Order: sequence, then C-alpha cells, then structure tokens
Amino acid sequence: MDNIILVSEVLDASYSCAPDMTHALCSLGGGDMGSGIIALWEAGQRIGMIKGTAITTLVFSAGIACVVIIRHRHKARLQKAESKEVSENA
Repeated sequence: MDNIILVSEVLDASYSCAPDMTHALCSLGGGDMGSGIIALWEAGQRIGMIKGTAITTLVFSAGIACVVIIRHRHKARLQKAESKEVSENA
C-alpha cells in the first residue's frame, strides 16, 4: 500500500480507540509500531518541506514582481518628467 494511503489511515484512526490507532501505526511500519511512528513523522516532514518551499518561492517571486513593477513605474515617471522639461525648455 502507498504510504500516503497508510498515513491517511493512521490519521483517520486517531479519532478511534487505541487498538485501531495501534493497528494503523503497525501497518504503516510494516509490523513495527515504532517504525510506523517514524514513517508518519518522515511523511509529515516531507510534506511540510514541500509546502514550505512552495510558499517561500511564491512569496519571493511576488516580492521580485513588486520591485520590478515599482521600478518600471518610477522610470516611466522620470522619463515623462524629462520629456516635459525638454518640451518646456524648447
């Protein structure tokens, strides 16, 4: 069985009685409850790293986009002011 399905079973069993939870952890660990707890921890850690990386990338990209937009607008204002100044002096 896929680890994601097993992790889902463990999480679903967390609302059940203790034997159900123990059985789910045992299934996840291939017969060893301790290994099941470690596998559950590693799966959560892996998912957390993926989400954290995605969020960090998104925020960093949005920050860069904002800087580029602000810089572009600033340059456009400067060019407009320079062209207005040149036309007034001519």
